[in-house]
Amino acid sequence: MLIDNMLAFAPNQHSGYVFSYAGQGPANPNPPAGCAAGYSSYLITAMPSNVNTGTQSFCSDEAMVVHYSSIGAAIANPAACEALPAL
Repeated sequence: MLIDNMLAFAPNQHSGYVFSYAGQGPANPNPPAGCAAGYSSYLITAMPSNVNTGTQSFCSDEAMVVHYSSIGAAIANPAACEALPAL
């Protein structure tokens, strides 16, 4: 198992945060043999599930740098993620 079941299955919550993954950019129409079609980039976000569990939101993309919003704002896309301060 590469990922905790609490994150892998809905509602994708762990330690007071809701996690999401979204493929970004155009889909790869011709993956290598034995591979599923997918995306060449992604955005992962962690949003507080309520004000009692946290006030910061977090994100990361294929650059593998974790960024944060101190106000817990939603992070819509990789450009918005990369504009935030890094940890």
